[in-house]
Amino acid sequence: MVQEQPQEVVKTDSDDSFVEDYRKQREERHQKEKMIQAKLSSLSTLNDGVRDIEANFTMSNDDQKDASEPVENNAGKFSVGLIISAIDDEKAWMTKISLCVILWSCLCAYGASELHKMAEKNPGGLAEAWIDHLDKANKPLSVIGSLFSFSLVFRFKVCYDRWWVGRGKWLDIITNCLDLSMQSYRWFSNRDFADHMNRYLIVYAYACKAQLRGESIKDVGGDGEALVLRGHLSMEELEDIHNYPSWQPHYCTEMMREIHQASMLQSGSFYLEPVKMHGQLYRCFDNTIKNLINLIGDCISLQSSQMPVAYDGIHLLIFCVYFTFAAAIWSVTLSWLVVPLEFAVSSVVLLFIVLGTKLVDPFGTDAVDIPIHDFCYTVEAQLCAIKARADRGTVKKFAVCAVPSPKNNRRHKELHKRQSYRIGKLN
Repeated sequence: MVQEQPQEVVKTDSDDSFVEDYRKQREERHQKEKMIQAKLSSLSTLNDGVRDIEANFTMSNDDQKDASEPVENNAGKFSVGLIISAIDDEKAWMTKISLCVILWSCLCAYGASELHKMAEKNPGGLAEAWIDHLDKANKPLSVIGSLFSFSLVFRFKVCYDRWWVGRGKWLDIITNCLDLSMQSYRWFSNRDFADHMNRYLIVYAYACKAQLRGESIKDVGGDGEALVLRGHLSMEELEDIHNYPSWQPHYCTEMMREIHQASMLQSGSFYLEPVKMHGQLYRCFDNTIKNLINLIGDCISLQSSQMPVAYDGIHLLIFCVYFTFAAAIWSVTLSWLVVPLEFAVSSVVLLFIVLGTKLVDPFGTDAVDIPIHDFCYTVEAQLCAIKARADRGTVKKFAVCAVPSPKNNRRHKELHKRQSYRIGKLN
């Protein structure tokens, strides 16, 4: 194909005309946004995912920033309510254990008070000997408590590492989706193939979310119907994905490879010649799709490999043994104060155990889990923004335009001169 010649920038006589054109474009964009919001207000029967749909249709940089706000807002908030909501399904179990700890502490405190009374009545007797033995047992108990604390912290770190790995995999999914979309709009000369690839990249993100939560994209909790209404899927495609059992993200990646193959077979599908360059582009596309396949496989592997049952069982056994002896030993010196102390310490330990168990599967719907839904919003919004840039053609236009010459400014020259030999601190 004939390469396009670089276009020269047509400079206006004054900046006023440029400002007027910019204002007109901004007014037109705001009118389009109002029309979109009016259409969205009529879709009241959709699920919760549709309420943020306007972020996927806007074309400005401000709207792209808004699409990432749910992730940032959720990541920065911390409260007691967040912890309570995270352990909501474990409240009954934790309440039973806490009641047992309180009852045993009360019994030990009552027994310790009776021992002190008996020791006062009979100095040097059996009661006083028991008090001395229990007082000396405090040191071995401290050693056991220290070992238990280290083991508990190590377990929580292992669980948190799994959560962090899952978060990193999803960030890689976002990066590869955006990369493949930009490659498609850059190298596919047929825009239909690029748009088709972009749609299935969006579907891929939501299919990963459904797969990791044990659902189908067409289920009640899925996003299939919303994707159909937003124009990313047809109902026939949704039915085909749902009816045939498979890992639904792999359906999307297989479709991506089929789209890529169809674009390669079509004459003039790529801008660049010769054929060797086509081979390099083919590997680049195929490797990105392969990365998407590997990422969802890693996420499924991370989700399916839970903590060993014996590992959790040992921690619960040590918990019961430790607090059983701790209440009896502490009650000798603390008397009835052992009840609130035992309850507070055991509650903190239980909280670490339960929160660690929650972090083992980072792809669920708990408050401490990864905000996958917000990540899907981010993918959809950014892919729509990439498509909007391709529709406007401004990136291609500015890429071949001449670079404007900077104005001579003495202050900027002095600043550049200083920065050439003065390196600032990185931290």
